[in-house]
Amino acid sequence: MKSLTNKSLWWFVGCTVVILLICTPLFYVLTKHYYAEEMVDVVESMQSGEDITPSDLEQDIMAGVMIQFGLIVVVLSVASVVTMRFVSKHLWTPFYDTMNKVEKFDLNKDEIPQFKSTDIQEFTTLNSALTELMCRNRNTFKSQKEFTQNASHELQTPLAVIQSKLDLLMQEDLGERQLNIVHDMYVAGNRMARLNRNLLLLAKMDNNQYHTDDDVDVSGLINENIATCENLYHRHNISCDMADHCLIRANCALTEIMINNLLVNALRNTPQDGRILINCSFQQFEIANTALGKALNTKHLFDRFNNSSDINRGNGIGLSIVKAVCNYHNWAIEYHYSDNLHHFVVRFNNNRDL
Repeated sequence: MKSLTNKSLWWFVGCTVVILLICTPLFYVLTKHYYAEEMVDVVESMQSGEDITPSDLEQDIMAGVMIQFGLIVVVLSVASVVTMRFVSKHLWTPFYDTMNKVEKFDLNKDEIPQFKSTDIQEFTTLNSALTELMCRNRNTFKSQKEFTQNASHELQTPLAVIQSKLDLLMQEDLGERQLNIVHDMYVAGNRMARLNRNLLLLAKMDNNQYHTDDDVDVSGLINENIATCENLYHRHNISCDMADHCLIRANCALTEIMINNLLVNALRNTPQDGRILINCSFQQFEIANTALGKALNTKHLFDRFNNSSDINRGNGIGLSIVKAVCNYHNWAIEYHYSDNLHHFVVRFNNNRDL
């Protein structure tokens, strides 16, 4: 096994030798026609004692030497170009193959890419390190997914028991102080149950447990969620501009969760006298709401348990679920701030006719 430097050097030497051998006839013709014949005449005249005939031998020698020097420079230049363009490309083929497979590597798949075998020491070491790193990352990722899913499943039963017991306790004849404590526990329990359901939802999406071939009426889902949210939040400042029967190909349950999370996020972060604007078409879904402050931090906006605003109104996972739903369907989600409005835009990717 050779190092990349040594192999490149041997390839360069080989190319130079081959090109010099190819150019040997040129050197022969150049030597013969420029000054070899006159030099032979001079030597023969000196050996026979005859007078040396005048000639331009000096000029021919200088011209021949310069032409040979130029030809040697051309040969070395061509050898360098061939080495850099063709030989280097051949030498770096395993590296390009490795980079291509690394870019396509997906942690959700169990398959570890098999890199092309090579006799170059640096690339062999790189492939071995990448294979080991991918295996560790895949195993860690798989363990985290299994832990999240198992923990969410196991927490469902005790959370349900706690909530039912708190329901019964709130019906007892309690004092005001005890009732407030039980109520706070009930609210915290509900929030924990929602968080558990959301984590379970993310785990299921990570495991590709949802199909995406439903014919989803986005406009109908929006109207249903608006009606529910208006009753829950007592807000009637939501205006819509939607295409009738806006059908897309997606998973119905996940699409409804995405719409509901975006709508609830807008309601929670809109001042009392603010407004919420919804626009929906076959190409995109957009929701905008009056801002309570400045633009949000787009760098960590869709991170889990991140609060991009100064007010903590949710459990910090709603927008990450929206992002996960969009990724699951290969949709693009964008955020921008303009005219004191937060804009969230989901661009659908529907290439199939409904």
